[in-house]
Amino acid sequence: MPEPEPADLTALAKISAAAAMAAAEAAYPGARVRALALENENGFLVYSVRLSNGLEVKVDAGTGRVSRPPLDDEAENQE
Repeated sequence: MPEPEPADLTALAKISAAAAMAAAEAAYPGARVRALALENENGFLVYSVRLSNGLEVKVDAGTGRVSRPPLDDEAENQE
């Protein structure tokens, strides 16, 4: 039986929301954060970050590593 998800995921995050926003903006110079949400995705704690350039990227809440969207998604958003 899976354990219930904590109501406040921020207690489990190793990096702050501000650090996640900075990492996303650094990965995409010129883009600004439009929305941010801390989520449990398949057992991994990530910040979902929506950028002003239309992309949504994931930032690992433990390491700060930015996961770029698949190239197909990026090409569609650039059109």
